[in-house]
Amino acid sequence: MRRLVSLAAAALIAAPLTSGAQAPLASAIEHAPDGVVRLQYAARQGVCGDGRDVVAMGEMLFMRDLTSYGHFKGVDCQPGPLRVSLTRSGGRTTRSVVQVGGSWRSTSEHVTDLGVVSSREAADYILSIVPQLEGGRQRERSLLPAVLAADFDALPPLLSLARSTSRTRDTRRQAIQWIGVLGDREQVPALASLVHADDSEDGIATSALGALAALRNDAGLPTLLGIARNTAESITLRKSALFWAGQSPTTKTSDIVEVYEGATNRDLREHAIFVLSDRHDEPSLQALLNIAKTDRDTRMRGRALFWLAERDDPRVTKLISDLIGK
Repeated sequence: MRRLVSLAAAALIAAPLTSGAQAPLASAIEHAPDGVVRLQYAARQGVCGDGRDVVAMGEMLFMRDLTSYGHFKGVDCQPGPLRVSLTRSGGRTTRSVVQVGGSWRSTSEHVTDLGVVSSREAADYILSIVPQLEGGRQRERSLLPAVLAADFDALPPLLSLARSTSRTRDTRRQAIQWIGVLGDREQVPALASLVHADDSEDGIATSALGALAALRNDAGLPTLLGIARNTAESITLRKSALFWAGQSPTTKTSDIVEVYEGATNRDLREHAIFVLSDRHDEPSLQALLNIAKTDRDTRMRGRALFWLAERDDPRVTKLISDLIGK
């Protein structure tokens, strides 16, 4: 039968603090024997889970091998504390597993239970071991135990991770994603700089554009539209910026049409038509009808008509009938 080490016992194995030493929690974890170390601490407001693999906050839902966005139905998601199980092997922390609420997962390994701990200290420790967790199982959830912690300003360390070229692409993209979720207009300059900081092939630029779109109160929208309009930017960046701008219901259809009309690149023009087709409102429908009827480029008229054919609208039916009649 495994032994369960209490918080009091863990304190006995922790090294005494000296100047420059680890925080008490980090020291207790690092001095724990191989096995599983359990931590429990307060979660941010709005965090919930099913007590097992499902963890959610706002419109973000994390399962064992899935990250999803949107409104969720049929998910048992209850608020509760964060329960983090750290795997210790060879004197190193090699894995972290987070759940919200519920009961601890059963294990045959030696367990060191540190009980209820400081959420700030726990988050600091998790971020300090990110290099050890990169590349492991559930790496797409490696930052969760830190960013979901209550009373912790995650934005400065997340920005450091996002900028660090010594970290893996997955880690950097996770950090950027969370900056978008947690940030506001103050993070716009940092995210804008990340758009141009790296070769777009590594996905950092695209992630930064998505984070700009996620900022509260559409704070990143002007930057996205600026990139979409800027002829000095690459077509890849302009298309991605226009896509994310189009996802916001506060973006004016006239802004998307402006990019379309000002573009000389056919790929960008086709992409603008797609963005309009993905916005199911009256102004976007009217813009597509105008392109299908009057654009000088027959290819663009065809693309607009292709997307219009998916709409159940009498004006679309009439347009198609008129074209067939001709």
